Amino acid sequence: MFTKPFSEIVFDDIKAFCEKCPEGVRAEYKRQVHKEIPKSVSSFANTLGGILIFGVETDENNRAILPVEGMQSDRGMQERIEESAFDGIHPPVTPEVKVVDVPEIPGNVVVLVRVNESPEAPHAIQNSTRVYIRVGSTTQPYEKPELATIDRIEYMLKRREKPQELSNRIINRIEERITDYWSLTSQPVPNLTLIARPLFPYRPLISPSEIYEYMRKQSSNPRSRVLFNDHSADFGARQVSGGVCFVGASIPYQELNEYGIIYFREKLHKSLCEDAGIEYLDFRDLLRNHFDLIDVAKDFYQRCQYLGGIEIKAIMRDVRGERLMFGNTFRYDSIPLQKSLDSEISAAITCCARDLMKSENASNVIVNSLSQLLWGFGVRPGNWEGRARKMLEKWRVNG
Repeated sequence: MFTKPFSEIVFDDIKAFCEKCPEGVRAEYKRQVHKEIPKSVSSFANTLGGILIFGVETDENNRAILPVEGMQSDRGMQERIEESAFDGIHPPVTPEVKVVDVPEIPGNVVVLVRVNESPEAPHAIQNSTRVYIRVGSTTQPYEKPELATIDRIEYMLKRREKPQELSNRIINRIEERITDYWSLTSQPVPNLTLIARPLFPYRPLISPSEIYEYMRKQSSNPRSRVLFNDHSADFGARQVSGGVCFVGASIPYQELNEYGIIYFREKLHKSLCEDAGIEYLDFRDLLRNHFDLIDVAKDFYQRCQYLGGIEIKAIMRDVRGERLMFGNTFRYDSIPLQKSLDSEISAAITCCARDLMKSENASNVIVNSLSQLLWGFGVRPGNWEGRARKMLEKWRVNG
């Protein structure tokens, strides 16, 4: 059951597993759904992965008591288990969960929870204060998950470095392409880079050919941010290592990569404030670009069936001496028109791909990112946030 497609697992598979596998490093049984789901799930994710089955009792030798009788079915059981693991573990873990009927006892079920070994380990619970691992073996009495030692935590942290290095190499490669193909004027032009990427991309989530077809279909949606014109002489979809990008002198640069990296870069246009006689960058452009990135990321990660941790990063470049204003609908006398003292201003938010599926959580990600960017222009948290949320909701409804 560790490798069988989850959708194909039936009660006979669970029964055979219970007959063969005692509790141990990769298996655990519980009579009822308990409150320590985060502890059990995180310990599997921090060790070798494993299977947790609710509805099965064990004897003094940690073996399943047969026949498997299950437990009474309860509506919403699967969702509660998923939410408990997702909300109670940091970084969140999204296990596979399946409720299976017990054929011989109507109304009774067993709940199968399968957890993969995680490249994002260590996963902690209890407000990120405790890290648990699995101990014991099939030849020794199994004990409950135990707290990881400092050495074990250091080992798991070092395991993260390789996928992070891979992600950084992909980003550097994208930056090189932009330098080669995106012709900027001789004077620096203010621009915005937005990146969504899995925190620890240890394997491809989707093939480059699937990305190509995905982007082609997305381009037919009038609300989609994705551009697609592979027959244009000026720009179009270009096949690059591990993904598809769009390049051109006058369009935003966009790229989607097989490791789940989404990259946008766009020049920021200046507007003239006639009342003050000054040029400014418009806050609404930052807001809209964030909205578009999140919209694409939400759909793309659903397509990849990825629900793990992600980083949303925003970088404003060549903005020293620039002012930021809020347009006619965002202007407040209390907002100072300060020039940025930094050439580059950045923001980074970590969340889960699953957060993007909920409007309120997605708005929180956008507002938190913008708060970091606006700080560099002398704008403090305040009444702009409510107006921004209203505009985000308007775009969600109207496109």
